[in-house]
Amino acid sequence: MRSDVAGFCASTGAIVARSRCAANYLDSVGAVSNASAAGPYIVGTAGQTFNDKVATIVASDLMPLIERRVALELRKALLAYHASSPCKCYPWPDSAMDGGSDTGVNRGRIPHLSALPDPWPAGALPPYFSANNWNRLVYYAVAKTALQDAGKGCTTCTDSNLAIDGAAGYELVLITPGYAGAGRPSMSWNDYVDDAENRDANDAFVTPASTSADRDQLYTVLGAASACAQHARALVQNVPCGVPGGTLRPECQSATAALTGCTCAPAAATVLKAPCAHMLESAACQIALASLQACSP
Repeated sequence: MRSDVAGFCASTGAIVARSRCAANYLDSVGAVSNASAAGPYIVGTAGQTFNDKVATIVASDLMPLIERRVALELRKALLAYHASSPCKCYPWPDSAMDGGSDTGVNRGRIPHLSALPDPWPAGALPPYFSANNWNRLVYYAVAKTALQDAGKGCTTCTDSNLAIDGAAGYELVLITPGYAGAGRPSMSWNDYVDDAENRDANDAFVTPASTSADRDQLYTVLGAASACAQHARALVQNVPCGVPGGTLRPECQSATAALTGCTCAPAAATVLKAPCAHMLESAACQIALASLQACSP
């Protein structure tokens, strides 16, 4: 039944080689066939006439991974902006939801259309970000000290830097709100974020309390003046640091640069080099990780 001889294929309604017709591979029960492109799909009693295996993918399997990918690529883009911009700062957020930076505010969305005080570096934002309206779903907060002119023109800043769970020293916070399992209001950011402390319009945030698959997630960048332990923790969270093409994660590079002068600086250098940049199983890599976890000034 799976030869190259052409015949009518019920799955496509066309004459094709039998080896290319799904109905010759997938089973059916009565009038219901797993070869139907539109479904429904079935799990039947295993036997001589039915041996299909059916697996499903639901939102809780897929969307948390997609949100993480978007947030990490966005964080990379913001670090590239900071590194290449003459101001050595992050762009002013978009508080008006029109795609452009609003000078003077430090909380809002990503200014994906036009950034201030400097434009985005070419290719920094992934093409899908604007095309799929991710700018509407990612919350963006910047520390006063990480804005243009150290935030002298910031009217919404409530502290000099951002804090997570009471620990200060963060210069960037991104929040993804989790996938929507059902319809929900979306008139303001309060409709997206679960924890009251993350939507009270100040510069202090908390790790989301929920452990469910659709919970909010925080992604951060530590400031250069943060404690050694915080930078070391950020580095540990991003190992292994190697990425395809022989480059290193920018989060690892910035954390390692900030650890200069800390007791764990040699350990940080170790995890950026082979073999630890790609695999952490060796004794040397494990010793370096232990040193990072115990890092101090």
